Amino acid sequence: MNRPIFLSLLLLVFGCSKANPPAAIETVVPVSPSPLVSVSPSPSTSPVSQALPELQEQEVLGELDSTNDLLDSFYFDGNGIKMSLKVGGSQACYVYIRRSTPEKLGEIEMESLVRERAGLWRGSQTGRQLAQGAGNKLNIYQNNELLTSYENPSISLDQAQAVKDLNERKSAFSLLLRQDLSISESAKRVYTNQCQGLKGFYYKEELPSLTVAEQAEFERSIKNLKD
Repeated sequence: MNRPIFLSLLLLVFGCSKANPPAAIETVVPVSPSPLVSVSPSPSTSPVSQALPELQEQEVLGELDSTNDLLDSFYFDGNGIKMSLKVGGSQACYVYIRRSTPEKLGEIEMESLVRERAGLWRGSQTGRQLAQGAGNKLNIYQNNELLTSYENPSISLDQAQAVKDLNERKSAFSLLLRQDLSISESAKRVYTNQCQGLKGFYYKEELPSLTVAEQAEFERSIKNLKD
């Protein structure tokens, strides 16, 4: 079945493996000073910060130390959003998925992160700053101002216990994340090759609108929540 697909895809990759050449839809360019290259005839002009949940009150970036270092496999799942971190050494990968709804198109965003100093990580392309506010909380800043926080109530506040909690839930959430990524072959390939490989890259894609069947299922799920 054909359906209209509106795709806005930005991909910045360096250090890609020769064993996994990118498909024609993807563009490989140097990290800098080249700008991001859009392969869509109508690229999105929305600022990156719009991919994140809206924050009511702004806070500024404070003092950080090693207790604020990102936790491998930290995740958030709620309000139609999935967010996950892959961390290894001084490299990391940030994954954000917001599913489409009848009112709004969804999007997938992935970005490599580098450990700037103890407790502070920075997006390789957007410059966003990430820090673990607590074992169960991830804070994201832009220009030292808090953009949003992701808090997972099923994870302990204590960092040591949070690591154990995340290890126990890693496989189950990874399966859910891959299910959401399966809506886009390009995103799935980038997640496997670049994100899981902790390579330097940036990727953003606008997801297609819901089909009639998907919209009906969405409305049923909302009704079930209200009942």
